Amino acid sequence: MVAIIGARFWPPIKRHALTPKERLSFENALKPQKGADLEVQIACPQNDEKACTYAGQFINLFGESGWNVEPYVTRTTLTRAPDGISIYRRAGNRDYSMKHWDAGGYLSINEPHLLAVQGAFQAIHVEPESGTNPDLPDNVMAIYFGPEKENEAEPTNLTRNTEWVTGKRKGPFPTQHQ
Repeated sequence: MVAIIGARFWPPIKRHALTPKERLSFENALKPQKGADLEVQIACPQNDEKACTYAGQFINLFGESGWNVEPYVTRTTLTRAPDGISIYRRAGNRDYSMKHWDAGGYLSINEPHLLAVQGAFQAIHVEPESGTNPDLPDNVMAIYFGPEKENEAEPTNLTRNTEWVTGKRKGPFPTQHQ
């Protein structure tokens, strides 16, 4: 009973320097997939030192897990910058999306690389979101560390969708929640 009440009302974990146990959990979730055929880019908002510092610690974790990761954090400006952590892959049509506010692309949510990275973040109690970027090369995964969300362990659309695709969630395909 105490565990149920604690899980519901306990304050969420805030961003921090990962402990050795968290680092190991993150790396162990990545290692089985191996991402050598994919380049990982770590990005953060241009003027958010806290988000960029937090993001920087993940470069070593990807590298030590055998993934091909850029050795620096890219400071960037996104058209629609989200809070929290978002994983981006190539999809969509750039020309179309520049003319339509509601344009997007379809992300393969059962892609092994995406599932491995999502699982690594879940191993440290962070639920990432996903997005598409028509400007990314096919062999690139960008991970954007936006401003911290109130509760980064709260399930995202990516969480619900991959749970459905992998059979952990039953019923019709989940609808998008904001």
